[in-house]
Amino acid sequence: MQVRHAHPDRPGYVWVEDGQLSAGWVPMDLIDTNAGRPTAKAEYCSAELSVQPGDSVRLIWEDPAHGACWCEDRHSERGWVRNECLRFESSEG
Repeated sequence: MQVRHAHPDRPGYVWVEDGQLSAGWVPMDLIDTNAGRPTAKAEYCSAELSVQPGDSVRLIWEDPAHGACWCEDRHSERGWVRNECLRFESSEG
């Protein structure tokens, strides 16, 4: 695991590469740097779901500590969506 650089707009997020195929933005608090070599404290998927205004997504899991929700779109694609990109509507009609 290699920690590259901080996100320019999201404090607390860093670009991480696993040295094989995966790379993405990861919350720094999920990375242990005390041993001199960064290691993951927990499993984490950095996939981000692209959304446009007016898109509907299904909320699967909310992560209030990092201000994002794991969501699924109408094509069954899944990923993180920042809370500021979401508008929550009541399912009660």
